Amino acid sequence: MKIIKKLITATLLLSLILLPQLQTKASTIKDTGDESIHCITVIEEIPSSTNPGISLYSTGSTTKTGSKTVYYKNADNETLWYVRVTATFSYNGTTSTCKSAYVTANSKSSYWKVSNKRSSYIDNQGTASATGKKYLFGVVTSTINRSITLSCSRYGALS
Repeated sequence: MKIIKKLITATLLLSLILLPQLQTKASTIKDTGDESIHCITVIEEIPSSTNPGISLYSTGSTTKTGSKTVYYKNADNETLWYVRVTATFSYNGTTSTCKSAYVTANSKSSYWKVSNKRSSYIDNQGTASATGKKYLFGVVTSTINRSITLSCSRYGALS
């Protein structure tokens, strides 16, 4: 029985260590008159079997992929639209470099359309941007331009 308890404890501890890092922030950004829009920002580390975290080369660098997503929600907490940057970083304790960045942005509401999707990366940052527009009877009633940046510290911390 003690062995089973030790195995369960070890499994729980390992799962806490190996689970992706998840950070969440919330803020109200806009009151459009008919609905108060707030956004939720989520930063997530993405585990990958093809990205083991250690470079095959002897540079001492480690690779990490993560995403930062901003969800725009109404007063009923329904997602209207979102924009996400997914970036891959290399870091070694001295420096950090962004190797790639991709944008994903979509509407979850029939009233909102998303356009102008772009991504870029420089130094230790991956950036994505998009524009969300609310339509009512074919007329744009609200426009939100959003740019988000995911950074990686020299030790691999995402922010």
